[in-house]
Amino acid sequence: MHYNTEKTKQKISESKNSTKKQVQCIETGIVYNSLAEASKASNTDISSISKVCKGLMNSAGGYH
Repeated sequence: MHYNTEKTKQKISESKNSTKKQVQCIETGIVYNSLAEASKASNTDISSISKVCKGLMNSAGGYH
């Protein structure tokens, strides 16, 4: 059996978090820590939010 040490778990967590980018909703001014967080909060598809951030769409779920 392989057990992850706390140090290993922390490195894995930091690695996952390093790719996350903050997302700000123009209408509300709320800053989300990730696309996933923004998606859950706005009940909007994560890929649509990503496309708005990349300039491929104007809005997602009625938000900019």
